[in-house]
Amino acid sequence: MRLTAFPRYLARLPHSPRDLFKALLVLFVAGPVIVGGTAMATFLFVPLPAVVPDPIPGATAETSHVYACPRGAPCGPDNPDKFLIATFHAEHNRQLIKIGAMPEHLQKAAVAAEDARFYEHKGFDPKAVTRALIADLRARATVQGGSTITQQYVKNTYIERPKRTIFRKVREVLIAYQVEKDKSKSKILEGYLNTVYFGKGAYGVEAAARTYFNKGASELTLSESAQLIGLIPAPVRYSPYDNPEEAEARRIFVISRMEELGMIDAATAQQAKDEIPQVAPPKEEVFRFPWFVDGLTKSLQRSKEVGSQRLYSGGLRIYASVDTVAQETAEKIVAETLKRDDDPHGVIVAVEPGTGFVRAIVGGRGYDARLKFNLATQGNARPGSAFKTFTLIAALEEGLAPSRSFRAPGVLRIKGWGNDCSCVHNFGGRGYGRLSIEKATVNSVNTVYAQMIQNVGAEKVVDAAVRMGIKAETLKGDEKNAAIALGGLTRGVSPLEMASAYATLAANGIRHEPRFFTRIEDSTGDVVLEGPSEPVAALEPNIAANANQILTKVITSGTGKRADIDRPAAGKTGTDQDFNNASFVGYTPDLAAMAWLGYLEANKPLARVNGVRNVTGGTIPAQMWAEFMKAALSHIPPTTFEEAGKISRKADDAFRLPFKPRPSPSPTPELSPEPPPESPKPSPSPSPVPSPTFEPSPLPTPTPTTLPEPDE
Repeated sequence: MRLTAFPRYLARLPHSPRDLFKALLVLFVAGPVIVGGTAMATFLFVPLPAVVPDPIPGATAETSHVYACPRGAPCGPDNPDKFLIATFHAEHNRQLIKIGAMPEHLQKAAVAAEDARFYEHKGFDPKAVTRALIADLRARATVQGGSTITQQYVKNTYIERPKRTIFRKVREVLIAYQVEKDKSKSKILEGYLNTVYFGKGAYGVEAAARTYFNKGASELTLSESAQLIGLIPAPVRYSPYDNPEEAEARRIFVISRMEELGMIDAATAQQAKDEIPQVAPPKEEVFRFPWFVDGLTKSLQRSKEVGSQRLYSGGLRIYASVDTVAQETAEKIVAETLKRDDDPHGVIVAVEPGTGFVRAIVGGRGYDARLKFNLATQGNARPGSAFKTFTLIAALEEGLAPSRSFRAPGVLRIKGWGNDCSCVHNFGGRGYGRLSIEKATVNSVNTVYAQMIQNVGAEKVVDAAVRMGIKAETLKGDEKNAAIALGGLTRGVSPLEMASAYATLAANGIRHEPRFFTRIEDSTGDVVLEGPSEPVAALEPNIAANANQILTKVITSGTGKRADIDRPAAGKTGTDQDFNNASFVGYTPDLAAMAWLGYLEANKPLARVNGVRNVTGGTIPAQMWAEFMKAALSHIPPTTFEEAGKISRKADDAFRLPFKPRPSPSPTPELSPEPPPESPKPSPSPSPVPSPTFEPSPLPTPTPTTLPEPDE
């Protein structure tokens, strides 16, 4: 027979004198024999702990909190305007607090309701057990428990998956006895109030106070404390949400018990009874800035200093790097630009060049926690000609000056350019005669870049991209892929990587890994991580300065005119094959950002979006980028880029062609200049061109559009 069933057995006995004698015999003779025998068996088979066991997993798990701060001040513990945007916890929502932070009336309420002789016993109270048995007999049900606060603390903290058996109860008593030897009463009460369950997922008084009253435990009134303590025996039965009448009766009982034990006087008790607590309405756990929190979560789960377990149970205090104005602006732009159900998804992500701090991130049209997919951090976006920047960097590092010219026909045939296709097209088939690297970049001329990569090699383009911030695994397999010059990647690249890589240019060649926080503290206030990520010299400053000078002209006179923000800025448009993706990546010395459009479910053309017939990087993405940057930089005075010096030409033997010689890849001999078309009228659709082996191809081949500026 289980110990918990014993009172119910006695309660079922008839109340005749003879049966009452039997009940007393069982209570005072058989009871001690059973308990004594069980204790002896436990001593034989369950060794007395010489020391208190280690806490079970989850017993000390503590909720982590994420804070953001208004723009203009460092975000840290000393910022009085910080506000909570997210919490992280597994099954235990808990925030540990010291006994000194708990109101005295809260502590007294716990003792009065749960263990009146707490300060007198040594972990086990025979009087309480006897009193509970008698009460259960009178009520013919189990109405009182005989466990002390110490025993309850032991059950919550040291006993794995407790089952209500007599052996578990005896072991509980043995450990409680050891705990009483090792810890003070105040420490035991502190541990108990930090581990006991209050319902609604709240473990401990701090989480309970915030769940039921939307305040910290230190702010609880006597009446509120009684309400919380009243929950402990049966959090569902006494829930003020589910059973308000029983919850109220239980609150009154706790206050009356405190008065009965002399902990409060009659006047105080009556005043507390009259003050009915206003329970906060139940709320779902909703993150503010969910796209940012999603990116933060994934980055910390991968972090060796944090990891998933510490994030969800370590009681961390995380101060986010988010710029609240920039984040709200990005969310508004995507929502207002892409309103229709059949519109594509939009992404905006911004990184601070000198620190790596992620200031804003939107990873789709609308956040859906069930989808758990963030296009800004996880998406394999097709960057199109925005990837040409890395070819430009590789060319500059090889000594090709911005003034170096190449022939620029509308169509260039290069043997071996893909298995099935030897043609490279400019946008609309337009020819330019002969162009410098600078002008070819400004106008995004594919045929020039196809020749440039033969001078520098795909391996060097990959190397430059990785140094600047693109992950090596992203470009795995592209070391021999000539189409990488035009953005024809084997797999896509995340917008966060692209924004981070362009931030390296903005920082004069210094790379910082993206970081979603400015400071992380553990539950004791010690710093886990703080400040910007480590700076890494990725490019020579003069290489970065020359690239900045060229990419500035993309905005002032090239394909990115819609990205003009009335301050020094640089960037690059990008459009994928058949207009399937479109992007603009740009930066100032203070902020780098990418705006991207595309469909999540399938590669399909961005046609007739917001009235634009075929979306290119120089249309909607450039406009989104400009609108975002104006708001994000509104509090920062304009800054200029560093002056560019001359590019030193390397020796001829420094060049290594990674491919077999092709007909006419080099700028010599010159071609006769091809006059530009009289006007940007659309031309007839060209014959279908077989796709290269990479998927998808970066070269759009649809009918040209009547855009005011050519793009890829």
